[in-house]
Amino acid sequence: RKRPIGVVGASAGFPPAKRGCGGGWEAWDGAGGGRGAYSVGGIPSGAEKAALVDKIKALQRSSPEAKSAWWSYCDEHLGGIKDPMRHEEESLQTFLQQYSQGDES
Repeated sequence: RKRPIGVVGASAGFPPAKRGCGGGWEAWDGAGGGRGAYSVGGIPSGAEKAALVDKIKALQRSSPEAKSAWWSYCDEHLGGIKDPMRHEEESLQTFLQQYSQGDES
């Protein structure tokens, strides 16, 4: 006879926990704690970058035109990758400067 799921063991009726496949949280360096203390795609994240990422995300939520400007910039300069966390701090600064000056390309 088979035992019912969760009757014995720590899972208590739940499937086994998933295991990481590398990258992401495995890249945690433990420095600084909280948001921005891990790396994504090998690019270390700091407080300055986290602030830029937050600005770009807020800008995208502020209007469809702003979101379109970010997407166009990504397509033209960043290989089509729309996640600001995956780009270097300098690229984020460049976009924000160009956008604030009205140059949305």
